[in-house]
Amino acid sequence: TLIESYPIILLNENELSPIQTTKLNEYYYLWSMDQKDAALPLGYGLLYNHSDTPNAYYQRDLDNGIMNYIAIAEISPGEEITVNYNGNPADQTPFQFR
Repeated sequence: TLIESYPIILLNENELSPIQTTKLNEYYYLWSMDQKDAALPLGYGLLYNHSDTPNAYYQRDLDNGIMNYIAIAEISPGEEITVNYNGNPADQTPFQFR
């Protein structure tokens, strides 16, 4: 089930460097296939926390500049929505902020 779909603010690698010294460093996603560009989501996805056992995942729509969040488990009212920041819900690689 689609939870949310929203546009992003695309940052190229030159624009990304300055925000890495700010609080925004904790909120961007690597965007391009070469992982040099980044995206700041404009929806609630900016606030979803990481989990090794997430109940949702995010899907980048590179062509349209859109981020989608999709439920992969039943999410009860009031339950926190979580995603695996590694991109793949089954990826158990420890995640650390850059």
